[in-house]
Amino acid sequence: MPFPLPELEDIPPKAMAAIVAGIEDDHPVCNLEPLGISQRTINILEGAGIFMLEDLMHTTKAKLSSLENLGPKGLQQIFKALAKYDEFKEEF
Repeated sequence: MPFPLPELEDIPPKAMAAIVAGIEDDHPVCNLEPLGISQRTINILEGAGIFMLEDLMHTTKAKLSSLENLGPKGLQQIFKALAKYDEFKEEF
């Protein structure tokens, strides 16, 4: 499945496999908080209609960059969290 975000070449294969599994399991973007995304950034994503990991992965960097109040720091948080998505543990 191709993703439009150019930084994905920086995401290790193990993390990418976890992202794909997360998409299949309908993970919300709030799962990224324990991986380093601030609640503020999550609120910006959700305010833009990006609620699920799949939504995020199908959003271009240009669209993310254009979100009001999401600056370079927020983008950096997103890509760093995606790069370690394999560390996410679901709590049951």
